[in-house]
Amino acid sequence: MRFVEYKTQIRIKGLIKKTSLRFAPATWDWAYRRYRLWHGRRAGVVLCHIPKNGGTFVSSQLYGRNLGHIPAWQQIREMAEAGVTDLPVIAFVQDPVHRFGSSASHFFSRGGEHSLLAWNDSYDAIKTLSELIDFASGLPDADRDPILKSQHYYLSGAANLAAASGIDFRIYPLSQLNQVIEGFRKNAPKTEGARRENRSGLSDVYRQQLRDDAELRAKVLDLYRDDLKYL
Repeated sequence: MRFVEYKTQIRIKGLIKKTSLRFAPATWDWAYRRYRLWHGRRAGVVLCHIPKNGGTFVSSQLYGRNLGHIPAWQQIREMAEAGVTDLPVIAFVQDPVHRFGSSASHFFSRGGEHSLLAWNDSYDAIKTLSELIDFASGLPDADRDPILKSQHYYLSGAANLAAASGIDFRIYPLSQLNQVIEGFRKNAPKTEGARRENRSGLSDVYRQQLRDDAELRAKVLDLYRDDLKYL
């Protein structure tokens, strides 16, 4: 059965690749929303994948694939419009300073294999944590690369939208990740998934720099001050 299912997925992916450019943008958006909801129904949960908060691992465990960094408020709105209110929406959050260490590692390694980071040659001039913080501070949150967007960007307004739509929206500390997803694993597709840790050792190096430098740490907290309300 799993082999048949796999062959079906391959055929669908091939069809999408051949025909997607012929779709109007609105049609493609509608199809992709339905695709994400199908995976959510299958697993019994919809994940708001906030970059650098374990989302690649969670997505692999729940869906067998990465479904993108879609803000919770957008997913909840789409679910309500589709009349899907019986699935919980979950997100994981962590201390913004700790998260920024992982974001910095991701940035300075040009994203590695797990990134949607579109490298720009101008980024070559950014060499230090301080310069990266200043770079992110100079952009509106919505215009930053996903790994530099705040957690607030993905969560803002979602709780109110969920309450109005009757959708169960839950925010968990990242420390509870394994316990939370274990409850949903029984419905998830059988997959080996990704490893829990896909970050490089540089994350710990940058986190240590932030712990040792009060001024840098204060700059990160100022940049991501809205994240603190979710902890």
